[in-house]
This record gives sequence, C-alpha cells and structure tokens, in this order.
Amino acid sequence: MRASLLACVVLSLGACSDDGAPSRNGQPLEEGGIAVRDVRGLATELESRRGQPLLVNFWARWCTPCVAELPDLEAVRPILTAAGGDVLGFTMDLWAPGYDLPDARAELPGFIAERGLTYPVFLYGDTDPIPVLEEFGVSGDLPFTMVIDRSGQVVEIHEGRASAEEFEALARMATR
Repeated sequence: MRASLLACVVLSLGACSDDGAPSRNGQPLEEGGIAVRDVRGLATELESRRGQPLLVNFWARWCTPCVAELPDLEAVRPILTAAGGDVLGFTMDLWAPGYDLPDARAELPGFIAERGLTYPVFLYGDTDPIPVLEEFGVSGDLPFTMVIDRSGQVVEIHEGRASAEEFEALARMATR
C-alpha cells in the first residue's frame, strides 16, 4: 500500500480538492459525479446516519473479492432499508498505484451503474490508508464490512469477502 498523500495531509487539513484546497468541514467534493470523503468525512457520514442500522463496506475496483461480493451486498439492502437503515460503500480505489482522483471520479459512476448498485457509494480521496485503518481499527485488507447498530456502535467487523448468507446475518445483526 502506498503511504504518499494525494493533495494534502488529511489529518491536519481535512478534505481536499484535487488541487489541494481544503473543503469545508469534511463535506463532500461532488465534482465528477462521485462524492469524495477524507477520513473525517467518512466519520461525519456515519455520524449523520446515527439511529440507522448500517452495513458499511470498504472495497476497491481493483480488488477481485471486493467486486465479487457487491451483488450479494446489494441483495441484502432491502433488509436494512425496511428497518430504516442502509448499505454504504466506501471505495478505496486510490490505495493502489495507477488510480488517481480525476480518473476515479470519471469512471466510478459507470462502474456503479453497470453493477446495479443502488446504495450510496463514496470515494475515499486519499492514497494513504493509515488514517482509515486507525479510525476504524481494521487490518487494511479489502474488502471489509462494518456492522453498525442504531446507537451508532460498531458491533461487528467482517474482514474478507462475505457470502450472501454472511451478509444476510450481518444485516440482521445491524437491525436488532
């Protein structure tokens, strides 16, 4: 994994546009059809959904197991929406060499549409995985899915590819 920064030091400046200018309070950069978040923006996105059961999936287009599990994740969305919750996707495309912010903004909407994903997907706008790993206490292997209950607590983290049955169990865990 690369440890270089895309446009600014995330922990000190917050969200950044691709020219390095910070955005306001971790709010999304909507240019290019995909919302971009830094680590504080990810946390803000989760906090804004407190009270909702969530499955939060971290994945990347270059990650074969990640892409393979997307249809199963989409299939459990009705369990969550029926309970007032949702699935959120955070793509970590920029963690791999050869992926950049302008290309990801341009390509992700088509990728999402081709796979029939209807849940919100956000792009992590930094090449440095360390802030995410530290914030959410995960190993860094993709994919991983956090189960968040109505109180906003992470009640489970599933690391690695999940099967349809595992996603269903995780969704039910979130909605208890």
